[in-house]
Amino acid sequence: GGMDMISICICDDNIEFLEYFKKMLILAMKELDVEFVVECYTDAKQLLFELDELNKKIDIYFLDILIKEENGIQLAREIRKRSQIEQIIFFSMNKEYVFDCFDVMPLHYLLKEQLTLEDLKEVLNKAISIVNENKKKLFRFKKGHSFFQIPLNEILYFEVMNRVVTIHMKGRNEEFYSTMEQIEEKIDDECFVRVHRSFLVNMNWVDRIERNKVSMFNEEVIPIGAKYSKNVKNYMKLLLEKM
Repeated sequence: GGMDMISICICDDNIEFLEYFKKMLILAMKELDVEFVVECYTDAKQLLFELDELNKKIDIYFLDILIKEENGIQLAREIRKRSQIEQIIFFSMNKEYVFDCFDVMPLHYLLKEQLTLEDLKEVLNKAISIVNENKKKLFRFKKGHSFFQIPLNEILYFEVMNRVVTIHMKGRNEEFYSTMEQIEEKIDDECFVRVHRSFLVNMNWVDRIERNKVSMFNEEVIPIGAKYSKNVKNYMKLLLEKM
């Protein structure tokens, strides 16, 4: 339920601007009425270290195009190597760098000199709605002290055995402790269908549906439990309506 907290990161080596922008950001987020946390960095290396070592999850980055010896575009490339879905917004003193940053898919760039609260709210609004869309499409889970997230479309099916859940993907599996009920609650996607007490299947990966089993594209066969066959029927009805 409800939208998760939005985590925002600002990286700029100009401390005065950083402080000023942080205040502005807090004001904008209050007006948008969205829960958030914000962290500030003056050093790209420190930020990358924490992303890797502390497994930090950040939704929206504000990066200065020029940060000391590492430029912001370089930093954005490093962020993109780790994930494709965060929203990156660049600050710039002038327009000349704007074209350097297309390959890192920035959402927007803001000129420092002309920054208004209205501009910032507009950019944040856009970023937050994209983030929330993406969050719906990720499956997040905790294992030990670390958090992981997997794009839903990479998951073939979930299998549960005595409270151990296995996420089956192409070529790899992940295991963690949970129940099917908890997983169903977290996934807001009609393509995931509970076909059995022990199986929750991503129907996009299903090759054929038969009376008592589904066959996956990777040749695996998953039983349909008698109690759950109505879920499969409902899914098929939904498909037919869309055709």
